[in-house]
Amino acid sequence: MQVTSQTTGYGGDYTSAWDAYRRRRRWVFGIGLGGWAGLGVFAMLLHAGNFQGKRPSIPEFCFSTLILIWFVTSAIAGIRLSFFKCPRCGRQFFATWWYHNGFARRCVHCGLRKWAKNDSPEEDT
Repeated sequence: MQVTSQTTGYGGDYTSAWDAYRRRRRWVFGIGLGGWAGLGVFAMLLHAGNFQGKRPSIPEFCFSTLILIWFVTSAIAGIRLSFFKCPRCGRQFFATWWYHNGFARRCVHCGLRKWAKNDSPEEDT
């Protein structure tokens, strides 16, 4: 099968695809860092209640529930990022059926450079 711009739906301009990839990557980092920050604040609230000799105002079972929610959302965001489709060939950019490289600089199927705006060979951004 020959890959054309009609196959992927991007029409030769891949900037919208790379914008989608950037959003997915930001979600992964945001959930990761936001989760750590949220758990830190929650732990301080629990510790502050215990330090003053009072019972914690927030039930401790909420801590494990938040960790579970954080874990599930992190997994979903990470899976969405790893299943990013190449703007040129429409297949997974980072993986084949037997190989996965999350740091790939080129599509593992068609060789399109990461962040390429179009198919022109002279452009390497």
